Amino acid sequence: MIAKPPSVWHLLSPDFPPKLGGVGDHSALLAGELAERGHEVHVWTSSADAESHTPGISVHRLPDFLSTGRRLLDRGLQEFAAPRTLFVQYTPQLYGLTGLNLPFVNWLLRRRYRHHDDVRVNFHEVAFPWVPRPLKHNLIAATNRVMAAGLIQAANRIYLSTPAWEQPLVRLGARRDTMTWLPIMSNIPVVALSNPRPHNAPPVVGHFGTYGGFLAPLLQSSLKEIMQSTDSRIRLIGSGGDAFARDFSSAHPQWAGRLDAPGQQSAAAISAAIQTCDVMIQPYVDGLNARRGSALAALAHGAAVVTNVGANTESFWQTADPPPLALVPVEKVAAEAVALLTDDARRRKMSECARRFYNSTFSTQARMDCLLNGAPA
Repeated sequence: MIAKPPSVWHLLSPDFPPKLGGVGDHSALLAGELAERGHEVHVWTSSADAESHTPGISVHRLPDFLSTGRRLLDRGLQEFAAPRTLFVQYTPQLYGLTGLNLPFVNWLLRRRYRHHDDVRVNFHEVAFPWVPRPLKHNLIAATNRVMAAGLIQAANRIYLSTPAWEQPLVRLGARRDTMTWLPIMSNIPVVALSNPRPHNAPPVVGHFGTYGGFLAPLLQSSLKEIMQSTDSRIRLIGSGGDAFARDFSSAHPQWAGRLDAPGQQSAAAISAAIQTCDVMIQPYVDGLNARRGSALAALAHGAAVVTNVGANTESFWQTADPPPLALVPVEKVAAEAVALLTDDARRRKMSECARRFYNSTFSTQARMDCLLNGAPA
């Protein structure tokens, strides 16, 4: 398929570096890939310190995506020839009004039908889940679904950060043939190390993440089982790992000396840390899926990853042959990690499969083919 000639792209993203965050990091990487192919990229963001030094990328700061910000955005877009390509990095809670920004959806409808812009929506999330309590959270859930239904109408093209979002969007009125999975990527570039692990060093079990409240009990349970069963060192990589380590050490002082948690680090330091781990455990409350940047980073580095299946786990993880990682019920993550530590041959094979699977499924070329050659909705 022949790619279209270079054009002008307008990325709407609430977050953008140097602010840390999944959507902002994804926007920066996507903008860089487009610019590298000769496209002119304009990033419109409410991230106050946003900047880019990459040729071909211009960053325009907005106060918000509310009325003032939208007026400024309208004024800025008028400087470009119609129709304009608007690429919306969509997570409802990031656009203001605690996820209830219906006027933003109406604005996008106007941009498509009055200004004839090419509106593309990339759903990183669809809607807040229904919950038994507090009931007021269901107001957010309901409004999010109204917003998603409006975005379906506003979008010329719909992209999904995970195939798991296809069914919820179909229920809200989207046609399957209008949706395309746009694979996200690891935001941790692989830094080559000459000797990641000292010879005969104790085994290292790692975790990469942000150590949020929902994850903490799963991780604590797995780590306790691993430390009881092995003499492994534990490497807690990522922002929040140091606070998690302090809490864990306070509850289990007998293991405090076996924890390494440097806290927030540069991408290069994170890359080096991942490469020092024999096994990475990556439990998730709702299971592995293609949005999990922490798991993708581990795969990109060829780590032997143990993670868990869940409600949002896509089928391709389970049908891949050979498997790029160990996918088990969440209560078996620790036992699987312990088994991997004693099987050097399996770890080496999993490492090779992980790199190959990541490079084929989440490659830059696959992402650009999807973005530049996809059919309009």
